[in-house]
Amino acid sequence: MIKALAKGLALTFKTLFRPRITLRYPEERKVMYERWRGLPYLVQAEDGREACVGCGICERICPAQAIKVTMGKREDNTRYPETFHLDIGRCIFCGFCAESCPQDAIRMGHAYELATNDKDKLVISKEYLLKRPE
Repeated sequence: MIKALAKGLALTFKTLFRPRITLRYPEERKVMYERWRGLPYLVQAEDGREACVGCGICERICPAQAIKVTMGKREDNTRYPETFHLDIGRCIFCGFCAESCPQDAIRMGHAYELATNDKDKLVISKEYLLKRPE
C-alpha cells in the first residue's frame, strides 16, 4: 500500500512542475490539423458560380440525412442546386458528402465553433456555404 502511494505521489510531483498547455479561449484559438473535418462548404468554379451540379449524391450518401438539395436548370441548360440546405444539428461530420461528390464541389472545412441557442440557425443555406465559413 505504501508502494502504491509513493508511486502516485511521484507521478503527481513529476507533472506538477511541467509547463501548462492551457489555451485562453476565446482570445487564443486552437489551430486544427489539416485532416480535421469541420463544417462542410461549397466550392465556387472559375466563373464565380457554384461548382455543384445538383446531382444529389451527397444527399443520398449522407448517413444522418442532413443535406437537402433541389436541382434547377439555367437558360444555357446547365444544372445547378436551386436550394442546398445543410442541417448541422444532424450532421455527424463524417465527410462522406465530400468523398462522394463527382465534381469535388463540397469540401470539409476547419470551422468548429458551431454552437447556437437558436435551432433555426442550425439549418445553413447555399449562400452561407459558398462563403467558406472558417
